[in-house]
Amino acid sequence: MKRYIILSAVFLIFSCSETNKEVEHTQGSVKGVMDRVITRLYEKVDPKDYDSIDDTFMLQFLTDDEKSTLASRYQYFKVNVPVTVSLMRHLDHKAPFWLKESGFVKTDEIVKNEVYDYEVWQKDFDAGWVNLGIPGFDSDRVVYFISVGPQNSNEELTISERYPEEYSLEVFKKGAFTYHDWSDLKITDLPKELEGQVLFTTVRGRAREAHVEGAFRETIFPSSSQPDQIMLTWSEDPTNSMDVQWRTNTTVKDGTVQYWKKNTSDTISLTASVSGMEDRMLFNDRYINRFTANLNNLEAGAPMSIA
Repeated sequence: MKRYIILSAVFLIFSCSETNKEVEHTQGSVKGVMDRVITRLYEKVDPKDYDSIDDTFMLQFLTDDEKSTLASRYQYFKVNVPVTVSLMRHLDHKAPFWLKESGFVKTDEIVKNEVYDYEVWQKDFDAGWVNLGIPGFDSDRVVYFISVGPQNSNEELTISERYPEEYSLEVFKKGAFTYHDWSDLKITDLPKELEGQVLFTTVRGRAREAHVEGAFRETIFPSSSQPDQIMLTWSEDPTNSMDVQWRTNTTVKDGTVQYWKKNTSDTISLTASVSGMEDRMLFNDRYINRFTANLNNLEAGAPMSIA
């Protein structure tokens, strides 16, 4: 089936075939759990009730296995000696459901940066795995961060097999930064006993990983089987190449672009690449497909028709 769309002086025809999309979920991860939970929520909860979802609802809605994963797989690593983990939590942020239950104890200490104050929670761990949970189900971007120090100051601490590994380990001290997406925000005050410990940096954007409270959205322009958001762009030399991009829903699996030099009949067919995209909290258009066709070896200045 061919569909004709006019864009300025260029004619676009897309050959599309339709199929069902298979969604794969990562097992044993925060993302995997939240993907499954949101899917189940969409099946069981009326959209008019999405805005009322809060911590109480989530803790009743989750299975025990799901709560266990959310309480232990947000951040984890191995240590070679017994350690004390200090968790710095924004004073105005709700305490995550797992924090007290897992054995963390609130201290009287305070850590400060140039904008925020954090209370310090601590827990002792034996040598081996340290597992920590999500910041919460809300969108507070002042997510917690941690420091780690050996219980015996004479022992040398080695940290390995950490997740996520892309964020650096720093020295906890005045002037240190904690958030890579706000690296100018520096520590101004910390307890003396925490100075020199290993500081795990993070990003404020991690608040989105389990965000459900006030997170659901609806678009008035959902995707369909008809191509839309059609764009002409470039990824290579703009004098002899052109990229054609468009969007469909996930029932459309394949896309084809045909093009020819104006006033000729030499038609070239080009199969477009497709990338599946997800916006988990966009409840009426969670999954879409993005198509891109790369047209190369074009003649500079020559009129062309695209279909």
